[in-house]
Amino acid sequence: MPNPSSLHTDANKKNFADLFHNEVTAWLVLVLSIVITALGWVLSSQAIEKRANDRFSFEVRDAQERIQSRINQYQQILRGGVAFFDAHTSVNREHWQVYVASLNLQRELPGVQGFAFAERVSPDTLEQYENRIRAEGFPNYSVTPPGEREVYFPITLIEPFDERNQRAFGYDMFSEPVRREAMRRAMDTGQPTVSGLVQLKQGDERNPAPGFLIYLPVYTQGVDLSSVDSRRQAIRGFVYSPFVASDLMQNVLGNEKIPLHFQLYDAESRVPESLIYDSASGVDTPQQLQLFDHTHAVTVPVELSGRTWTARFESTPDFDRDVHNSLPNLILLAGGAIDLMLFLTIYSLVQQRRRQSASNAKSQFLANMSHEIRTPLNAILGFNTLLGEQLTDPQAKGYVKQVQEASEQLLGMVEDVLSFSQIEAGSIRIENIEFDLHDRVRRTLRLFTAKAQHKGLSLELEMDAMTPMMVKGDPARYGQVLSNLLNNAIKFSDSGVVRVKVQADRLDMHEAVIRTEVHDQGIGFDVNEFERLTRPFEQADNTATRRFGGSGLGLAICKRLTELMGGELFVASVPQAGSVFGFTLRVQTVFVQTGDSTALLPTEAVSLQGKKILVVEDNKLNQHVIKALLSKMKADVLLVDNGQMAVDAVRADSSIDLVLMDIHMPVMNGIDAAIAIRQLPGPASLLPIVALTAGALQEDEQACMNAGMNEFLSKPVDVPKLRQVLARQLSVTH
Repeated sequence: MPNPSSLHTDANKKNFADLFHNEVTAWLVLVLSIVITALGWVLSSQAIEKRANDRFSFEVRDAQERIQSRINQYQQILRGGVAFFDAHTSVNREHWQVYVASLNLQRELPGVQGFAFAERVSPDTLEQYENRIRAEGFPNYSVTPPGEREVYFPITLIEPFDERNQRAFGYDMFSEPVRREAMRRAMDTGQPTVSGLVQLKQGDERNPAPGFLIYLPVYTQGVDLSSVDSRRQAIRGFVYSPFVASDLMQNVLGNEKIPLHFQLYDAESRVPESLIYDSASGVDTPQQLQLFDHTHAVTVPVELSGRTWTARFESTPDFDRDVHNSLPNLILLAGGAIDLMLFLTIYSLVQQRRRQSASNAKSQFLANMSHEIRTPLNAILGFNTLLGEQLTDPQAKGYVKQVQEASEQLLGMVEDVLSFSQIEAGSIRIENIEFDLHDRVRRTLRLFTAKAQHKGLSLELEMDAMTPMMVKGDPARYGQVLSNLLNNAIKFSDSGVVRVKVQADRLDMHEAVIRTEVHDQGIGFDVNEFERLTRPFEQADNTATRRFGGSGLGLAICKRLTELMGGELFVASVPQAGSVFGFTLRVQTVFVQTGDSTALLPTEAVSLQGKKILVVEDNKLNQHVIKALLSKMKADVLLVDNGQMAVDAVRADSSIDLVLMDIHMPVMNGIDAAIAIRQLPGPASLLPIVALTAGALQEDEQACMNAGMNEFLSKPVDVPKLRQVLARQLSVTH
């Protein structure tokens, strides 16, 4: 008889096990663990956020103090200049040059464009003042801008007296409202005054110099300065310094850059017109700055003598990464992972007898089987290759070769099954990236060279000259389709040529339709069977299956992939005479300019309206493309088919402005046509001739230049370069 205590113990164990295996328990454990993890994340985040706010506030205060301190240093330099004038009865140019040089401003206070004195000149002494300055060695000196005013404050002394500062020499700053307002305030208060944002005279049209000035008045010694009127009467001039905003603010905070995004405005409101400096200029684009979500930001005033600036400080990604360490995220991630693993462990015990759906199980099975089969197959192929290199016995090498072929066939079948399962599950993704179409085709062909040579086949490539080189599409899937078709062509051919043809069925400024064909001279088949062959696991007949092997998935995969890429699969075949398998692919055109791939620019960027261009081209498709491009530029286009017709057209039509000349043409080639045109009498012999040819070698270009052509362009046509050449030869404006 069982022991009651043991029965009670077993019942408790069973109840505990049932509780542990209950699905509700799994969810309760998950919720509780998530709450604990979230609490830890919140507490750690709050602590780090407080530290980040304190650090941000410190950096802002430090930046404010450093800005105000540096401006005060500049003001002290001005006070030294006023003292220099007060200590001397008269200050000539040499005295001022020696004094300013002793200050070594560029090293001590970078950002200062110069140190200058603007002298007060009344209207009745203006002529005498100008004559005095001219007598100092400046015969062309005059006060600018010209015109009568109540008083003038032209720049008399300025150092360093370099090219930039010479542009300001003689400029009456009192004639400009922003400068005048600052000068009046300095004159009335006797204190240093900062002007508003202006365009400094040190700049020019090509290199504008937005900046500001700091003024300090110089009064006549020994007079009463207790009132505004007395100070106005005693004013001799102003000592001042101009500052280019960007140069000054890059150095105003010292050599150490603050770890914040910093904007300074010459107004209380932050409007673009009053922006003095932006620390992100030249680092991030405005779009990037707008997209960045600043964790910390504050707007503070910066009080200066007579003016208030507004500073905007925002945290940068580097600052945020520095102060917001990964501890909260680590707690959240690690805690979440532990929570999830705990939940999955309990939940898996509950769900261990449940099966996945049939489609998911099939996809997982195929993926696992593919991996498990390919792993040993790769080893077999590798070791088999090494073994073959070491064997000398012909019979043994034959066995190794058969193993290699059988292994490669099996590996190909596995790849086909996996690709097809991905397509069926809808998990395959078509990319849209830039790639070199010509290079992709040649690389794919190189993979089959040895296989074709082994069967005694010749592998050839025909690439149409107008096929674009750089396109946007999926290079991997394009290569996969081409590889499948090439593999079939070689497998079902015993002799002859396997030829790959690539051309553009349609080509415009934005996209192209690429046609790729694989021609073989193999066994062929009845084209009425094509629809059936594009279904999975189908082949031409049982004999083909036994003789050639294969999974019967190749064409099915090709058909699905071409449709996913916006194209179609097609075929032409005659039994025992060969086949043509091909596919089209819709891609975006990309043109290469100066070694970099850039999207095709609109031809409207150049207007050739009123210009007549003679296009000499024997290929009708090329004629269509060139005419379309030139028509977009609003040019009048005349088409001829050979060089002789071009010579006749130039001789008969004097309104032709330029000739676009192909080289290889019937009747008369482009070289002979160019020579003939140069020998024509009158202005026709000077007509600009631009070569546009599929030849891209240096000797091709040299031959064209020797024939008297002006420019050389190679196909496929690079539209931006064509536009530049036409603009240069026809002197039109972009």
